Amino acid sequence: MLQVSAMTRTLFLSTFGRPAFAAHLPVLLAPLFYALLYILFFSPALMEGRILAPGDGYLSYYPAISIPWQLWEPNILAGYPVFADPQFFLWYPPRWIFRDYNTFMIFAYVAAGSFSFGYIYWKTGSTAAALIAGAIYGTGSFMVGHLGHASVVQTAAWLPLIAWTIDALSHRRTATRFAIGALAVALCLLGGHPQIFVYAMILAGGMAVRNLWFASSEGMIAVFRLACVYVGMVVVGVSACAVQLLPFLEFSGLSARTTEWSYGEFVTYSLPLRQIATIFFPYLYGGGLGNPTNYFGAWNQTELATYAGLGALFLAASAILARQRNDGALFWLGAAALSLLLATVGQNGLGHFVYKIPVIGSFRAAARSAIAFTFAISVLAGMAIDCLQRGQVTTRHIILAAKVALSFAIAAGVATLCSKQWQQALRDAGVSPWAMIEATILPPLISLVAMICLLLLWKRMSGRYLMPSLVVAAVVLDVSQFGWYGEWRFSPIQKQAFTDWPSLREDLSNANGRLLAMPEAFAHEAFQPNINLLYGIRSASGYGPLEPKAYQEATGIDTTGSIHEIPSASLRRVLGITHIVFGRRPSANLKFGSCAAKAGDAVLDFDLPVPVRATAIRVISNMSCSIGRPDGDPVLIIDATDGKESGKISLVAGRDTSEWAHDRPDVLQIVQHARAPIKSSFQAGGFSGHSYEANLSLAGGGEVEVRRLALNFLGRHGGILNVQKIELINTENGAIYPLNPAALKLGSSGTIHGVSEDLSVAEFQKDRGELAWLVGNLLSTSTEIAAMTVRSGVFPDGQPFDPNAVAIVEGVAPKVDAAPAGPRGKVELLSEESVRVALRVTAPSRSFLFLSRAYHPGWVGYVNGEKVQTYRSNGAFQGVVVPAGVSEVTLILESASLKLGAQISLVSLLVIAAAFLTGIAGRFVRSDAPTVREPLRRV
Repeated sequence: MLQVSAMTRTLFLSTFGRPAFAAHLPVLLAPLFYALLYILFFSPALMEGRILAPGDGYLSYYPAISIPWQLWEPNILAGYPVFADPQFFLWYPPRWIFRDYNTFMIFAYVAAGSFSFGYIYWKTGSTAAALIAGAIYGTGSFMVGHLGHASVVQTAAWLPLIAWTIDALSHRRTATRFAIGALAVALCLLGGHPQIFVYAMILAGGMAVRNLWFASSEGMIAVFRLACVYVGMVVVGVSACAVQLLPFLEFSGLSARTTEWSYGEFVTYSLPLRQIATIFFPYLYGGGLGNPTNYFGAWNQTELATYAGLGALFLAASAILARQRNDGALFWLGAAALSLLLATVGQNGLGHFVYKIPVIGSFRAAARSAIAFTFAISVLAGMAIDCLQRGQVTTRHIILAAKVALSFAIAAGVATLCSKQWQQALRDAGVSPWAMIEATILPPLISLVAMICLLLLWKRMSGRYLMPSLVVAAVVLDVSQFGWYGEWRFSPIQKQAFTDWPSLREDLSNANGRLLAMPEAFAHEAFQPNINLLYGIRSASGYGPLEPKAYQEATGIDTTGSIHEIPSASLRRVLGITHIVFGRRPSANLKFGSCAAKAGDAVLDFDLPVPVRATAIRVISNMSCSIGRPDGDPVLIIDATDGKESGKISLVAGRDTSEWAHDRPDVLQIVQHARAPIKSSFQAGGFSGHSYEANLSLAGGGEVEVRRLALNFLGRHGGILNVQKIELINTENGAIYPLNPAALKLGSSGTIHGVSEDLSVAEFQKDRGELAWLVGNLLSTSTEIAAMTVRSGVFPDGQPFDPNAVAIVEGVAPKVDAAPAGPRGKVELLSEESVRVALRVTAPSRSFLFLSRAYHPGWVGYVNGEKVQTYRSNGAFQGVVVPAGVSEVTLILESASLKLGAQISLVSLLVIAAAFLTGIAGRFVRSDAPTVREPLRRV
C-alpha cells in the first residue's frame, strides 16, 4: 500500500508537481492570454452585439452553427445532407462545445495563438518568443481577413499543433505524441476547408522531409521508423475523419462543382505582382475602416491579404542573419518564399506549371497560401527573440536586418507610388497621394522603426519583463494593422429571429409547402438562402457550393440560392411551392443566366392584363461575368406581339447592354464587346460601374397593340443579364407602361398581396399541403432531359408536362397501372423527422409515389416494412412504387458512406485512444525514475 502511494505521489509530482508544473505553466496560461487578447481585439463588434460573421460568414456559416445538430436539413433545397457538407461542421468537436457563434470563432483564434505559442516555447523555452509567434499567426491578415470564412479559420487553427508534433516526434517518438498528432490532423481536416488542409499538410510534409534528412545520420532504419510514424499519424488522422470524408466525397460527386476549374478560374484571387507592396503596407490600395478611399486593387482584398507585420518581417530577417547551423531558419525562409510564389502564381510565370500539379491545381484563390507565409514569419520572429535573449543577435545583425526590411519596404512602396495606375485611381477618388501615404505607409513604418529601437535598446534596459512586454505589445500593434480595420467592424448585429410580417409567418406555418424568394427579396434577411433556417421557413433555395447539380439544373436555383427566372407551373408543383416572394416595384430586377457555368437559354413570357399600344420598348440593364460575349451578340430576344403576328427585336451586346464593370482596368483589357450608352453609374471600389439604356423600336417602326410579351435569353456565351427596368413606350403620345414581369406571370395562377412596401407574395392555395402524391404514368429518360422538362414544363417533343399525372424516372421505369379517371389516391403524412419520414398511402392501383424531397443515395424506402428501390424522379427528387390499397411508406436515411465512414472513424479513434493510453501507461511505468525535463531544442 505504501509502495502504491509512493508511486502515485511520484507520478503526480512528475506530471503536476512543482518542477514539471512550473515548466509547463506558460503553456497552460497561454490560452488565457490569447482569449483576453482576442476578446479585446474584437470588442468593438462584441460590444455592439455584432456577429463575427462578415460576408459569407453570415450567409453560410452562422446559420450552419446556429441550427440544431441533425444529419438532414429539410428547410433548404428540398432537403440537404448536412452530414456530407463539411461547412456545417457536424463532426467538428468544437462545434459541439461552443454553441455560441462568436465563442466558436474566438476559439479558433485562441487555438491558433496557443498552439503557435506551445510550438515556439517547446523549441526555445522563451515565453516572449512564444507570445510573439502566437500573436503574429493568430492576428495576421490571413486569419483575421478570413474571419468571414469560418472553415478557413477553423482549419488553419490546427496547423501549429501539427507542426509541433512533427518536430516533437523527430526528437522523441512516443505514443502520446503520435496520438496528439493524429488528432491534430483529424481536427484540421474536420475544420471544413480542403484547400487550407492541403496547404497545411504540404508545409507539414516539408517539415517531415527535413527531419527525415537529418535522421539519416542515424542510419536508414531510423529514417524508416520515423517515416512510418509520420505516415501512420496522417493515415490514422485522416481515417478518423472518414465519417465526414466518405459522405463528402460521395456528395461532391453529385454537386454542381464536379467539373475542374479552368486555368482562368485557377488563377482567380492570386496576388498580382503590382500589389506585392501590400505585404509591407496592407491598405496601400485602399479599403479598411478610415481609409481615405475605397479599395481599388485586384478583387478581392480579403482573399489577397498577405500581411504578417512589417516589424515581424524585420524580426524574421534578424533570425535569418543570426541563424545557427541546422536551426531551421533557412527552411522557414524557403517556406515563406514558396508560399509567395504560389500566392502570385497568376503573374509570376509558374501558373501553367502549378495548374498541372494534382490536387493543388484543383484549387483557386492561390493567395490563401498566405497561411504558410504567416506561420513561417511567426516562427522566424519567435526565433529572433530567442536568439536576442541568448545574445546571438548582435547590434550588427539588427542594423543589417533593419536595412533589409526598410529597403524592401521602401522600394515596394515607391514603385507603387510611381505607378500611373495607382495615381490615376487616387485622382478618380479625389484623394491626394500624401493622404494615402499618411494613412497607409507611415503606420507600418512607425511600427518598424519602433521595433528596431526596442531591439537596439534591449540589453540596455533593466527589468526582466519590461523589454519582452514592450516587444510583445509592439508586435501585436504592428501585425494587427490590417485586421483592426477589417470588414468585421461592420458585421451584422445579432437580433432575435422574427419576421416583420406576422400574417405571412402564420400563413407559411400553416402551409405544408415551401417558399421561394426571388433575389430582390434577399434584402429582407428572413428570405435569404440559409438565413431562412433561423426563422424556421422551409425554402426551396439554399446557399452553398455543394448544391447538387441535378437540383440546380431542374430548378434553375444556383449555388447562391438565386433563381433568375419565374418558375414554371410544373416546377412550382414539383418543388411544392406555396408562396413566391418578389419585388413589388415595377423596376424589380430580372436576372437571366449564371456566373457559375455556361447558362442555357431561358424564356419568360406573359400576357398583359390589358392591351398596350406602344411603338418601342425601353430596357435598362447590364451584364456580369460576360466578358466573353462578342460585340453584336444577341443577348435577349424580345417578342412583343398582338397575339397574331410576331414582332421580335434583339437586345445586343455592345450596342444595347454591356458588362457592368466594363471600365475596370483588368476587364477593359479583355472584354470582347463595346460599351453601350450609359444610363447611370455608381462607384465600385476605384472604378465606375454602369447600367445601360436601350430604346428598341417595335417591328415595323409604328404603333403596335401589345397583348403578349416574351423574353428569350440566349445563354450560349454565358454570363448574367440583369434587367433593371423594362417599359413599353409610345413615342407618339409620350405614354409609358412599366412592366413587372413577376406579378404578370404569377397573377394568373396565384393570389398576390403585399407583405411590405417593396415586396409582394404570390400564394397558391391549390398547391397547399402536398409534398407527395401518386401518379400512374411513368417515363424513363436521362436526368438531364428530366431536369429540362421539369424546369420548362414541356417535354422535348413539345408536349406539356403535368407532374400530377406523370413522373420521369432515371433508368428503367418500374411497372405501374395506368391512371384511371378520377382521384388518384390519398397520401397522408404521419411523421417527419430529420432522418425518417412516414406516410400512409391509399392507392386505387399499383402506383408511383412521388416525393418532393431532394434525391440522395442515402435514402432508403420501405413499403409495409419491406425494403424497396428508391428512384431518382423528375430529375432531382425521390419516388417509390406502392401497391394497391393502404400502405405504410417509410423513408429512412441509411447512407452507406456514412455507416462505413463511422465504422472507420470509430476504429481510428480507438487506435488514437490506445496510443494515448499507452503513452500514459509508459509514463507511469517510468515514474519511479528521476524526473528529467526534455531538453529544449531549436529545430
